[in-house]
Amino acid sequence: MAQKLKVELLQQSVAEAKLKYSDTLKSLEGISEEIHERRLLSRPREPGVGAEKNSSPPQSLNFDLDQCDIVSLV
Repeated sequence: MAQKLKVELLQQSVAEAKLKYSDTLKSLEGISEEIHERRLLSRPREPGVGAEKNSSPPQSLNFDLDQCDIVSLV
């Protein structure tokens, strides 16, 4: 009988820990969303980098291949 009571107490403790963990994650998510909103409102987003960057290629790479001389690299 003592083992059954111990198991029930442990199950209750686990259930309480899971509930607390779930509440904590929800709270953390709310904090994260609040920080994200503050950042969006406080300053404009900087230009992206890499694939996000929306710009034309540098002038040195902007040329017509039909007008290029063929040079062997061998």
